[in-house]
Amino acid sequence: MLATAVCLSATSLLLNACSEDAVDGDWGIDENVTFEVEQLQGPPEEPGDYLGRIGDNLYFAGNNNLHLRPSNPATVYSAAARWHYAPAEVTAAARGDGGHREQIVEVDGEFFYLFEGGAVLYGTSDGGQTWQEMGDVPEVGGGRLLGDGEHLYVLESPVGGPSDASVLWRSDDRGETWQPILEAIQRDAVRAMPDLLVAAVAAESDWSGRLVRSTDAGATWEDLGSMRDLGSYIERFGAEEWVKFDGEWLTPPLKHPYDMDGHLGVVDDDGLVDYRPLAGLSETDSLETLTPCGDKLYATARDEPDNLDTPYGTRLGRIDTASDTWTELELPEETYIPLRLSGGGLHCVGGESLVVITDAGAWRSDDGAQTWQQVGSPFSTPTYLFRSDGDLYSGQSFSPTWKKPQDQSRWEHTTAFRELSDGLYEVSFEGVRDVHGSDGRLFVTVETDEGAAVYRTSGPQADPDEIWASPQTNILEVRVHVDGDHVAIAEHRLGSGLFVSHDGGDSLEQVDLPPTDYGIPAPNSVAFFDGRIWVAMPGFELWSKPIGDGDWRREERGLPETHRPDALRHAHGRLLAVSSRQVYRRVDGRWQGVLSDEIRHALDLPAIEAFGEFDDPDIHDATVFGGVLVVATDTKIALVRPDDSYDILDETGGVELFDLGTELYAAAPNGGLVRVAR
Repeated sequence: MLATAVCLSATSLLLNACSEDAVDGDWGIDENVTFEVEQLQGPPEEPGDYLGRIGDNLYFAGNNNLHLRPSNPATVYSAAARWHYAPAEVTAAARGDGGHREQIVEVDGEFFYLFEGGAVLYGTSDGGQTWQEMGDVPEVGGGRLLGDGEHLYVLESPVGGPSDASVLWRSDDRGETWQPILEAIQRDAVRAMPDLLVAAVAAESDWSGRLVRSTDAGATWEDLGSMRDLGSYIERFGAEEWVKFDGEWLTPPLKHPYDMDGHLGVVDDDGLVDYRPLAGLSETDSLETLTPCGDKLYATARDEPDNLDTPYGTRLGRIDTASDTWTELELPEETYIPLRLSGGGLHCVGGESLVVITDAGAWRSDDGAQTWQQVGSPFSTPTYLFRSDGDLYSGQSFSPTWKKPQDQSRWEHTTAFRELSDGLYEVSFEGVRDVHGSDGRLFVTVETDEGAAVYRTSGPQADPDEIWASPQTNILEVRVHVDGDHVAIAEHRLGSGLFVSHDGGDSLEQVDLPPTDYGIPAPNSVAFFDGRIWVAMPGFELWSKPIGDGDWRREERGLPETHRPDALRHAHGRLLAVSSRQVYRRVDGRWQGVLSDEIRHALDLPAIEAFGEFDDPDIHDATVFGGVLVVATDTKIALVRPDDSYDILDETGGVELFDLGTELYAAAPNGGLVRVAR
């Protein structure tokens, strides 16, 4: 019978309080290590797609969970001036692919959200606290949800190319049943407003299509005329954002096909758009967002850059619709230059307060943009973490690196490693992928369209030394593994390569890969243990070979047939193999499971041989720290001692563990960092 440590609280473990019963030496026990959950804010991140609002809560799809399943949980911005992550019910209702405006639709006081990937409708009647599955949307393979305040509509997405037409469906009973009301809608071209539906449909006699409207929820339709004659081209209609202000429907015009920069679109009773120039905007300023707030109309405009490498500039203003004038307003001061607005950018909460969402946080103004107060940031789940000169640095792949100075809680933007990627990560998915190593010796991986490189540097601002480079443009990924003076660089591409160094990167040699049958034979992880190189290959294969000359051999004795390890960890003299269901260690040439059934049950892990469900928790990482085996899952962290006693930290999970030598951190699944031990 395994003993659960009773001298431990749920949040704190001081090893010297329980070490009398420990089997000293098995994991290299350290009585001076304190385990406790300390929640830290992670570096800021840009929110994902804007989903819509319920009351004064703004919903965004999360960008931060790169490892977590199910993907894309929702984040919520609260009028209480802080970011927080939505409960599980909202997460379940927010797994769509994003990309549409106002994906949360209100009908008769209830709110609905369409899970686009599976065309399942969710609804909430308590302001988003809980969500219920309303049922399937028939014959719709991922569509767009619309509402006019009384009815729900879903626009069936075309399966083929742009020329394929869509079908508009209506539900009068909260999504229980659906009926088609209009066919041959071109692309995404439909608008739903109170007492008015407007759509662009294909017509055999008119290649440009025709605009139709309905004032009885689609029971009958009126032909308004040719799209070509009306000037409302299909490429533009339905893609604009329409808002109601002072009795008028308004829209910021798209650039294509007409050059309408500096203009405001006004929608007439037929759903047609007229464009009026705004005094105060130049011919290169295009409106992006219209935001009514109180009795005023605010907007953001974008100034076109001179070249593609320069991000768009953003301007904030107030529009007087009576005189068609634009008055420039001050945006909040921003440490991350240039300023880029996210998720719609500008919002109104409480009926009178403006909120600006940027990729570095949120600002709020209660006096019409005269003064601004920073109210927080959504926080990312970092993919790398290290210390340098006492400061903590963190970031995500292809995103800026952030710094948290000693004894401060706020992260600062830094230009660390920027010269390695030429700043390209600001406008494209290029740049710093990962950072490995410790204070005084860092290994930085950079990927661009022209290839990849690994640099060694003593610090974020120090001169880098290129130790490896590949001009290959078909690289899928480059992974670096650092184990003391051992460095391994795995190049994932067709014809992959493995390069190793045993002198801290001073010299590299290419090592032949194991004779696996897998299509892309680069290892998922590499470890150096007992004079051998160990690799975890795709296809759940484990191999090892002597350092230097020698052949590869399979190393899978003792492993189960299902849910086999796909990662190796060498920590404090122990070699671990990590699977989604179990952690294994080497004992007399065989792998032996470390986690007992009792511990696995406490972690809510399914049986190793079970197929499992999509949302079952997984083991994401494991290491040995302070004489304790630390195991991180989606929702919990387990501390397992040499005598098989254990403690469960259930305040948080972890998708990756970062051992900084004197501290152990976990990347929290829902954003931020957790310091587990020090």
